[in-house]
Amino acid sequence: MSEQTIGSLFSGYGGLDMPLAGSALWGCEIAPAPRRVLAARLPGTVIHKDGTDLPRLEHVDVITGGSPCQDLSVAGGRVGMVGDSRSGLWSYQAAAIAEGQPRWALWENVRGALSGKAFTAADRSSYGRGVGLMRGPGRRVAGLHRGGGGPAG
Repeated sequence: MSEQTIGSLFSGYGGLDMPLAGSALWGCEIAPAPRRVLAARLPGTVIHKDGTDLPRLEHVDVITGGSPCQDLSVAGGRVGMVGDSRSGLWSYQAAAIAEGQPRWALWENVRGALSGKAFTAADRSSYGRGVGLMRGPGRRVAGLHRGGGGPAG
């Protein structure tokens, strides 16, 4: 069996990728210090800076990511995965998963993600019945089911 390939969004220092048996083809991290650590730990990996403006990504077997948690955490403001919230950046990971169709997707986040609210305008218009507000897990499943939820939703 050949080694699986990995792509990572919200990569941080590579903590989700390092335990996996495979080779990381691409990663994405906006913060300078984790980018330096990631580059040192995963030499030869293409590291993109901005997860909201990615080029067409090379197909991988696994997409990992730990999208921002500040708006889902019980220690944070509990804004949720709404609009332009930091935690709403999940939609870019969902879009990458929908477009790339990896065999596996691994998402890491805080416990508050299980109860955090989640809404985007696309949810209401896509379902047409005023679904509006849903909890975080429903947002992620609905986004993937509808083809990623995309950056707008």
